[in-house]
Amino acid sequence: MLLPQIIHEINELKTQPTHRSCLTIFNLLENNKTLFLQKMEADNFNHVYNAFERLSQSLPRDYNTQEYRSDYDKTHGLLMFYLDRII
Repeated sequence: MLLPQIIHEINELKTQPTHRSCLTIFNLLENNKTLFLQKMEADNFNHVYNAFERLSQSLPRDYNTQEYRSDYDKTHGLLMFYLDRII
């Protein structure tokens, strides 16, 4: 998968702050680590990667809480900020 396609897919998940979206983004980051690291600073990538990892490992009772949605929105926004810089 090419980086623009991955970025588009991640951007489309903004409106769906669900656990499934979080897992999808985490899997995209994990499966394309080398591609992202070629374009992003390692510290920035690792920060976002770890944040999505934490969100994806949340307990099921937390999925529909306001805090989970807020954390998802912040983390997704930060990821898109970094991705917009490399496009």
